[in-house]
Amino acid sequence: MNPQPRGTVCLNRARTDLWGASLDLRVKRPYPGSSNFGEMKASCIRHFAVAFAAGLLMGGAVFALFFPGVYPPHSPELRQEALGKGDKQDSTVEPEPLQTVENFAQSLAEMLQGESGVSDSQDLLDLALRWAGQDAEQAFVHFAELPFKKIRERNKVLVQIIGIWAKTDPEAALAAAEGFPETLLHKDLIHAALTSLAEVDPARAIDLLEAQTKHRWPETYGDIFRIWAERDSAAAIGRLSSLERSSTRLEASRAIVSTLAKSDMDAAVRFAAKLEDGYHRNEVLGQMFYETRVFDPAAGAQAMGLMSAGAAKFWGIENFTLRWAQSDPEAAVEWSLENLRGADRDYAISNLMDVAESRPELGLRLLDELPEGPYRPGAISKFAKYWTKADPNAALAWVEQLGGEDRTAAASGLIESWIRIAPAEAAQYAAALPDRRASHIHMSEAAKWWSDIDPEAVTAWASSLPEESGRGILNEAVTRWAGSDLAAAAVYVSEVADLPLRQELTPVILWKWEPSEISSAAVWVESSLPNPADRVRAFEIVGTVWARADPRAASEWIGALPQGPDRDAAVGSLAREVAGSDVEAASAWAETISNAELRSEALGRLPK
Repeated sequence: MNPQPRGTVCLNRARTDLWGASLDLRVKRPYPGSSNFGEMKASCIRHFAVAFAAGLLMGGAVFALFFPGVYPPHSPELRQEALGKGDKQDSTVEPEPLQTVENFAQSLAEMLQGESGVSDSQDLLDLALRWAGQDAEQAFVHFAELPFKKIRERNKVLVQIIGIWAKTDPEAALAAAEGFPETLLHKDLIHAALTSLAEVDPARAIDLLEAQTKHRWPETYGDIFRIWAERDSAAAIGRLSSLERSSTRLEASRAIVSTLAKSDMDAAVRFAAKLEDGYHRNEVLGQMFYETRVFDPAAGAQAMGLMSAGAAKFWGIENFTLRWAQSDPEAAVEWSLENLRGADRDYAISNLMDVAESRPELGLRLLDELPEGPYRPGAISKFAKYWTKADPNAALAWVEQLGGEDRTAAASGLIESWIRIAPAEAAQYAAALPDRRASHIHMSEAAKWWSDIDPEAVTAWASSLPEESGRGILNEAVTRWAGSDLAAAAVYVSEVADLPLRQELTPVILWKWEPSEISSAAVWVESSLPNPADRVRAFEIVGTVWARADPRAASEWIGALPQGPDRDAAVGSLAREVAGSDVEAASAWAETISNAELRSEALGRLPK
């Protein structure tokens, strides 16, 4: 017989057909909140009351016969006096009953009913966790076999269930995971089972992972050793040497040092010092500076002395010096200049340039120490950017006295900050830069900021630039202007004297028009663009936008247009947009195009 819910023992004893011999109540989910819980509870109370009353009558009679003076008083007054006036009897809360497989399966089936075929993901997860807490294997089987429409939600639930299962029967949980194809879910299940087991028995988790023939992923080692080191770092370190593969030892070492560094950076360094010199030690120490929560400059300096040259050391230098500079920028700068050499020193200087944001004098000192090389341009640009934020005039004067590549790099940083302070001045300064490519990039960026402040001024300035550099900037400026003040931008475009430029800018305006207000765009086209060369493309765009938003209204507008190129362009757009839903209507409209060549093209584009 299946396990009984707590609180139903009276049913089982009074009438076996209500529980033990019948699936009726089990299938109907007799748990608090279910549809028949009240029925079950009432039945339980009735049977319990009958049995209890009978017991009282028989026991009371016997008790009164042998101990008449001790039997409770019968009168209301005496009973009240005996109990204490105003006292209330304690009430007990019925415990939540256990569930059976059938209960959980019924709940799951009800959750999956409906149009979507899947309930809220949190409801599914809650049910899965309750079921797994009682019978993880059955929960896993049921959730794995059901055809969810949202596979991601099912997979998430399975990962949670197998984590619970693995804590009590890890071999069975891993065997179940192996039954899945080798996909991301397969990997997630094995990883979840082993890392969950590590919370209660990390040594066993490693044993099972080492026994795997194909699935010894370094990240799984890392997570298990991280959990282990949080509980018993000495035991975790002791097991490290027994790992077979170099890659897994590296991940495990990273996990241990990361855990140690969170509270004791010196302990992390002592651990790393015992690792083999070279790549592994560098990788582990580089990780340490990123993970530590309690920064220890002395321990960090010792770690730097343990690291050999390489990319990981650069990572360590970056994390160490920047962390130190947050609390003591002068000490970080001094240590870097005095203790590092060559590329390590240059790299540290370039990364420490962030101190110039609050301490420009330290930034200047670092630049004086940084020789020509790959790190100098970036460091100069960063310094100029920070100094411009604090004092644009002083920064500009400093840039002007530089020469060669230093000036080019400094100008880049200067303009990056200047465009946010005074975009007009920054744009004009950028236009005078000798490097034409850099000049165009900086002018475009400055124009974007300038457009938000004074769009009329930036369009006038862009119009005065040579065509090869000014046309793109003007187009971007008009686009941004139309986004903030469409009416003013439309007036500007309609008054542009240069015909090719006006034809280029007109679509910019029309595509910015809200579809719900496209009728006003049609009025603007008819009233503001008298030149036929402007109107054809404009009518084509209006027809497209309007047909997408409201095909019926677009049809009425087009129907009222006189025959000619404007109408032909609008009709072509309408036919193209409605063809997907009503090819007959699209064909009928295309037949009304007056230009034979355009009519043939429009008909040829329609679905057959």
